[in-house]
Formats: sequence, structure tokens, C-alpha cells
Amino acid sequence: MTQMSPPGERTQQAPFGARMFTYKLFTQDGNELGEATYLDVVDAGEEIHVARGLRYLVRKVVPLHDHESSYAGLLEVEPAF
Repeated sequence: MTQMSPPGERTQQAPFGARMFTYKLFTQDGNELGEATYLDVVDAGEEIHVARGLRYLVRKVVPLHDHESSYAGLLEVEPAF
């Protein structure tokens, strides 16, 4: 399950040796929704579950290849119904 938290705050612990993938969440019009952390890479078309029971459909994934960034990428999302 994906956990959403304020930027910089971790809500999941990775199993020993596992890599975590943290993404910044945005709406189509650019509003930031926080961040989500997964044990797996997120793909467009997936539904993610975040804090407080919120669900989002991932519309677009923009990978970040910057080794200095703590984020794997940006996710453009919309509410899932």
C-alpha cells in the first residue's frame, strides 16, 4: 500500500536491502498533493491508495534521473472512483 505524507517524511520502512520509490503527486493543473512511497515502480494506469483512504489513478509518470533527488519521479494523478 502506498503511503502519502508531507515532503521529506517517511511513513514506510523498506525490508532489509529493498529499494523504496518515492514520487511527488500532482494534479493535471499542477496542484501538489504530497508524496507517495512504493516498494515497486509505479506505472501509468495504476490505481494507488494513499493516506486517509484516498485513491488516485495515475495518468502520467515522469521519471527523474537526477541522482541527487530523493524522488524516483513525478506522478500526475486524478481521483479514482
